[in-house]
Amino acid sequence: MDILKKISRLRKEYKMYIPSDYEKFIKKTGCLDYSGSVIKSGKFEIELNHFLTVDSENPSRDVLDWYGFAKDERIDYLTIAMGPWNEEFAIKVYGDNLGSIYYIDQNDDENIIIEKLFDNFNEFKSQLKPAKWD
Repeated sequence: MDILKKISRLRKEYKMYIPSDYEKFIKKTGCLDYSGSVIKSGKFEIELNHFLTVDSENPSRDVLDWYGFAKDERIDYLTIAMGPWNEEFAIKVYGDNLGSIYYIDQNDDENIIIEKLFDNFNEFKSQLKPAKWD
């Protein structure tokens, strides 16, 4: 199944809002195309490790599988990318601030931290730099 089919399935099964800017971007992006990009917003400076796309062999890199795993704790957010320490970059897909980009992590007490980074996907995308592979 390709990424557009996964996004369509998320929309149909979960009735979630997924911004078209993200959809256009992800259909031409590989999982590791922007590895190492540093996302800066307010007090945060977080490295992006990989985007979630389609990966039947590794559910932690598959956008649909990851939502199925994480939705019980954060149903309003669709994780689209991960940092090197399992930090999450997520789109708000239900409720207020639809389409905003959030940072999700766990603190030392294993409480979930959710902080808004950007108002929309294009602001987030402006932080991305193509990965450089030697």
